[in-house]
Amino acid sequence: MDNFCCVWQAQPVPALRLISGGTALLRPPPPAVPFASGSAAFVGASPKPAGRPFRRHRRPPPLSRALGAEGSEGTAGAAASEQGAGLGSCRRAGIRCLQVAVVGAGPVGLLAAIALARRGYKRIRVFDRLAKPPAPDNTAAWGDPDRSYNLGIGGRGQRALTRFGAMERVDQWSKTVVGRKDWSGKEGPPKVTINTRRYLTKVIARDRLSSVLYQELREKYPQVSVDFSVEFLDFVQGDHAAKVGGTRKTLKLQRCVSPSLATETAEEGCEMTTSPFEVEAEFIIGADGIASGVRAALAQMGANIEHQRFEDRKPIVYRVLSIPVPEGERTDLNCSARNGDVIVESLPNVEGTLLGVVLFRPEDERVENLKSGQEAKELFQELFPDWPTPLISDGEWDAFARRRTKKLPQFAFAGPELHLGGDVCLIGDAIHSVKPFFGLGLNSGFEDISVLDQCLEEVLGAEGHLHSATLEQALPQALSLYSKRRAPEARSLVECQRIFDQPTPLRFALAFVLPLVLDSIFHGMLPSIFAPGLLALFQDGEYTFTEARRRKRLDRLGQAVILGVMAVLAVGASVAALRSAFGLVRRLLG
Repeated sequence: MDNFCCVWQAQPVPALRLISGGTALLRPPPPAVPFASGSAAFVGASPKPAGRPFRRHRRPPPLSRALGAEGSEGTAGAAASEQGAGLGSCRRAGIRCLQVAVVGAGPVGLLAAIALARRGYKRIRVFDRLAKPPAPDNTAAWGDPDRSYNLGIGGRGQRALTRFGAMERVDQWSKTVVGRKDWSGKEGPPKVTINTRRYLTKVIARDRLSSVLYQELREKYPQVSVDFSVEFLDFVQGDHAAKVGGTRKTLKLQRCVSPSLATETAEEGCEMTTSPFEVEAEFIIGADGIASGVRAALAQMGANIEHQRFEDRKPIVYRVLSIPVPEGERTDLNCSARNGDVIVESLPNVEGTLLGVVLFRPEDERVENLKSGQEAKELFQELFPDWPTPLISDGEWDAFARRRTKKLPQFAFAGPELHLGGDVCLIGDAIHSVKPFFGLGLNSGFEDISVLDQCLEEVLGAEGHLHSATLEQALPQALSLYSKRRAPEARSLVECQRIFDQPTPLRFALAFVLPLVLDSIFHGMLPSIFAPGLLALFQDGEYTFTEARRRKRLDRLGQAVILGVMAVLAVGASVAALRSAFGLVRRLLG
């Protein structure tokens, strides 16, 4: 599950401004390179002379016609014909050969397919166990709390989307949030805080983001196909193509009746409808989430991948709630209401409504044992008397009382390697998962793709889509470089975020609030020496997670030295004052 964004965000401190200047973390990739005439046969797309950009292609025929009985209705772009020269030769008869297979058609997996298509990779196929999402303009679907939750795209995510040419389309269906509106649970007006960040958050439903990127694939990248309702089972063991160092691996897949909602948990799986089938691929990307089947399969095959999952020190669960906006009220704010351990974080849709996430402790029977919409309405009126509870319809309160309580993702990271040989690597939640405190799950997943793309560029050259012999030699080097760069980042992200997840208010104050106050004071007084807080550095993306962590350790050392000197001076001044006072007393008495 991806992050919601801004959940349990601390009150912004005016002095916590982001560091300005500097250069972008990653350079943009070269423009998309079209395939040469005759390199492959495509249904619904004419071959283009080399050097000419893609034009919009007409909608492809059903995949069942293009790829045979194993096709799927949810196919993006024009699927490659099995008889085309571009399909390559398989080691065994009866299975299809791909250049790239992406497991996971969430936002991270789809953006990975876009990134590789822009590099000139031709036979790309994406598989996902979930059903095809509704179109981006299906407003009824995206206002439904049972359909999907909202999340925020910050600086790291926006950089990646811009790098791969998808930001304009995503921005069209996103709502820009410029600040926060907080109800404290006490009587009185809410507090509005406007952000001063370089990148304002773009809010969009998780499933809608997948739909937007799917649409981007359909219109711009005919060499990519997407199969929904297909679950990855394993790599074929014992086959010579499934060994370390092989140039291809064989994926075992199965079609199924899958959950239609992105909020369904991975553990639920999907009901199988056909016998398993196999696909060979030269390059495989595992973007299949927290419970990654690709990661588990790689570990069984001998990859040096350990998935470290942390104990939940402060369990939090949630339900979703659709919230209307009063007429005349702003719709560009993240609205938050909190009273004790019950917190509501509401992010706007592009249509102007709010989708709320109600967070509470699992043992809170007030929410968990709601039996009717009237009970839910009365509870919220009691907890948040100034919150717009009366605007929510009775039907929505009834639905809220019936909704299933869901768990937040746990802190976990994978490493020290994120790849196997030269043909498989992991990205997104498969290598790092965090609770949705500050919206870094999706954004760091998008950044994974940028780093992978940069590694391919550095090793393979600017075009990055050289012939197969060169790929066979260079991909192991590129993926090894990706592991070396990204595994430490995954660990730093998770460990630093977990520091903020403390079980008691005192420990939370010491671990989060005190450093936040110190960073605010020191950065405000000496901005050229002390950086903003760790959270600000994480969200901006100018620093990598490891660099930001190292920078804050240096800041803590400097702060300790200054505070220590001040303490010594204060003690010295106090001792001198006491000596003067005693001397004066002796003179008066003597």
